Amino acid sequence: MKMIAMIVDAGGYVHLASTRSPDLLRRQIKAATGVSAHLAFCALAPKGTSCATILEALDARFSDQRSGRGIYRTRAPLILAALRWELVWRPLLAAPYLKVRRIVRRTLRRMVPRAA
Repeated sequence: MKMIAMIVDAGGYVHLASTRSPDLLRRQIKAATGVSAHLAFCALAPKGTSCATILEALDARFSDQRSGRGIYRTRAPLILAALRWELVWRPLLAAPYLKVRRIVRRTLRRMVPRAA
């Protein structure tokens, strides 16, 4: 099963890839660039969505800042926000209204402290 990995290197580049082994990819990037690289984010794609689809959407969104295939010259928080949208909010908003209402209610119940 592939995961989406976001790796930030010391040169200021953000690498996005679909991989089975994010740490191995980080080591390969470190060896190829010669600078330190850190695994900033790693997640599975939501059910019914492929990693390639999410990476294509992100590539279209950040195409003006692309320096290579899956490599972007931008700040990591911008890409994290876009990843959060693609991984959490887009599938949630695509769900039927009653299902979303049930999920929100269940989440709020868990957040509210119960009286002793």
